[in-house]
Amino acid sequence: MNILLTNDDGIYVQGLYSLYEVLKDDHEFVVAPDSERSAVGHAITLVDPLRVQSVNRNGSFFGLALSGTPADCVKLAVHYSYPFRSHILFDHKFSPYTTNLVYSISG
Repeated sequence: MNILLTNDDGIYVQGLYSLYEVLKDDHEFVVAPDSERSAVGHAITLVDPLRVQSVNRNGSFFGLALSGTPADCVKLAVHYSYPFRSHILFDHKFSPYTTNLVYSISG
């Protein structure tokens, strides 16, 4: 199964890496904001250039960090760099107060 992982808290949060580790036997791909982007998850970047950076964790490729919003991350993954068609998208805010794993909107 092909899984796209993203969030609005940024690619460097432990929760995203933990989910990646749990799912690592599947074909997962991570594209997430380069920093926290809460309350703008549905926004798209129109004027500013989007910058993409490769991110390694524990010495190996982990995913792509994007200077845009979570929606920009999904658009980039789906339309430009995603190496295979996804079956599932995990878009989860990693917070102890979030109870819905499948769909969460912050803000």
